[in-house]
Amino acid sequence: EVQVNQVVENTLTIVGAKVRKSVRTLDLDLADDLPSICGHFQKLEQVVANLVLNAANAISDKSQGRVQIRTRYIERLGCVLIEVEDNGQGMPKEVLGRIFDPFFTTRRDSGGQEHNGIIGVLSRPGIGSRFTVYLPIEKGNKPDLRPAILCVDDDPQVLRMLQTFFVSVKNMSLETLDSSENVIGYLIAHPEVDIVLSDIWMPNLNGWDLYKQIKAEFPLIGTVLYSGDENTLEQRPEDVPDPEYFMRKPLEFSKLMAIIERIGRQKL
Repeated sequence: EVQVNQVVENTLTIVGAKVRKSVRTLDLDLADDLPSICGHFQKLEQVVANLVLNAANAISDKSQGRVQIRTRYIERLGCVLIEVEDNGQGMPKEVLGRIFDPFFTTRRDSGGQEHNGIIGVLSRPGIGSRFTVYLPIEKGNKPDLRPAILCVDDDPQVLRMLQTFFVSVKNMSLETLDSSENVIGYLIAHPEVDIVLSDIWMPNLNGWDLYKQIKAEFPLIGTVLYSGDENTLEQRPEDVPDPEYFMRKPLEFSKLMAIIERIGRQKL
């Protein structure tokens, strides 16, 4: 049995000093009461060390550099997660698509793969990267994950329309919420989500405020806002940044797919 928090702490005793020389901030957020996993302590230590050092190396401006290391348990997946996120240079999708190629060909049976875990990477050029290691607590229970899109709209007709469309798109998973108030909690519990689509004019928490929250908590998640109101953009609050992507309703699926292609997807 291995305690993942202890793996992280031991790793930082080895590489922490080197990382702190490269970044301004090294944040550690280790969840309490994590279940133990079955694994090889030293090999997991090596995985974490590689991710942390790579994150530090991706940062060119030390004065603004930040590396965050988090652990948590997601019950629905039966996995303990190790997340290493940086605000470095990020990777273009062409690089992201090939990032794991050498491991698939030369190291298939070594390192993290023998733990039945998987690794995901979400990266945006100029914003940073997040690597997530999923480690099942039960031996042999390898998680089955693929990148997902979350759509938030209080109009059930729009949600049904999008669900119908994405069913026909190969290898694309769409999740939906009819209330914007639950989005942040949903994203915490579903790290496979890499893009959020949201209507702007919703009750309680509108799309502008939701967008502000998402960018503060999850800067690497791509966000597409939409509205049927021609004056929506002129009504953006001053404290909300310009939307990454904006579409007018009715949504044109060809344009939506082009935006998704431009954003790029999480590699799992």
